Amino acid sequence: MTQPIQIRTFRAKSLSEALARIRRELGPDAVILETKPVARSLLGLGNNRISVTATSNSPSANPQVSAQQESETVHPTTNPSQASDPSRIASHDDTSKHSDRDAAAWGGSDQAHREDQSEAQPLPMRFVRSSGRTRTRDESNPFTGPYLEFAAELAQTDLDRDLIQAWMLEANEILGDEVTDSWVIRALIAQWIRGSLSVSAPIREWTRGQERIACIGPSGHGKTNCVAKLAGLVSQSLGWVPGILSCNAAGTTSANRLADYCSMMNWPFRQIESPHAVPSILQQMESCDILLIDTDCGTIGDTETQRKTVELLTCLATTQTHLVMSATSSAVSFRRALEWYESYAPTDLLMTKLDEACGLSAIYLSLTQANLPLGFISTGHRIPSDFLQLDSSKLVQCILGI
Repeated sequence: MTQPIQIRTFRAKSLSEALARIRRELGPDAVILETKPVARSLLGLGNNRISVTATSNSPSANPQVSAQQESETVHPTTNPSQASDPSRIASHDDTSKHSDRDAAAWGGSDQAHREDQSEAQPLPMRFVRSSGRTRTRDESNPFTGPYLEFAAELAQTDLDRDLIQAWMLEANEILGDEVTDSWVIRALIAQWIRGSLSVSAPIREWTRGQERIACIGPSGHGKTNCVAKLAGLVSQSLGWVPGILSCNAAGTTSANRLADYCSMMNWPFRQIESPHAVPSILQQMESCDILLIDTDCGTIGDTETQRKTVELLTCLATTQTHLVMSATSSAVSFRRALEWYESYAPTDLLMTKLDEACGLSAIYLSLTQANLPLGFISTGHRIPSDFLQLDSSKLVQCILGI
């Protein structure tokens, strides 16, 4: 008697192991419906690393599998594209149909996107695999199949090349050589990015009348502009009246620009240079829904200015302290700034000048070093349209260039 259609989900340590189980339990004519990694962090490998959903409308395979069938089972070191069994699970054409559907579910374009990817140039030899696993093919070969496809796509961004190689090697260790769609690899790497980076709480979760937010960071990185953009954002999005405090000396370019902007927008503005003036100024700003503070941090190494500014922010009882850094900063200067401004106890990272840099992909490794949630990014001079707050999905898209 013909059995009804069976749809089952298998979890295993590798795709090879899952395919072997599907072959034994659903038969050689089983078709793969979906392949996805089990949620996990990059270093926290679980017992089950991959989930495979398969279907079959044929009778269940005989538990007493013949020796010939056992010898044809796909093993971890076997390349499916080289298998000689014409009835092996899910031919490439069949699998690609389901892959197209999975790609659409991930928000990717369809055939046109795949044609663009197929034209990607081969990776240089620095992408040669260096895994210690035993393999049947020549270890000097570069990435192949969907790994080559996705690695070549990532190489078009400004992601660190060694990072791309590490991602591909780690993904290969988890997913194996049987992956037929780069979207499976993309989903896994997207999980790693979400695990290594975080984003700040959205502004709609801020508490009216209680937020006191300071912007700190090196000179020339856009602190004053960010204060103005934050003020414009909360005014437009939340309908709040912002109060602006400037810790820069009166008459400086930054203080004058901020004062003129506040005058134009009819927002309260005060100059503050000493902790002794804090109580009276806070009393004058009681009617404001939020306080935004433009600081004077001096230069890196200026310990006297650092001491005064930290003392002033302590008296102001700031609820958030955004470290403002330019996306054009080198890795060395970025790391040096993180070390110097640690004494200010920053709560969030604010990236500026994205319009002058290659994007977040170029500074991904620096972002992971910061160990701070990404609050806002500034992509231009317009207020507040060029001042954005990313959610985790948008953050992944910006880094992967999709």
